Amino acid sequence: MNITNIKESLYKSIEKIDDDLLLITIKDLIDQHAVQKGSMNLTDYQKTRISESEQQIAKGEFFSEEQADYLIDKWLKE
Repeated sequence: MNITNIKESLYKSIEKIDDDLLLITIKDLIDQHAVQKGSMNLTDYQKTRISESEQQIAKGEFFSEEQADYLIDKWLKE
């Protein structure tokens, strides 16, 4: 089976899927592949959150790995 046939088969199969979770999983796999290829499309919200995070880091507003591990362990015990 060549690539064109595989793609056509996938298109037809996806059209028949009614399982939301399965479709989301397929989309996540495709998105992950796109990220690995270097073409990432971020939403405006994601871009804003990244910018805010970069500003926090520049101001020193972040946890060390040890602090983060401590907080996670503390939250998991609650």
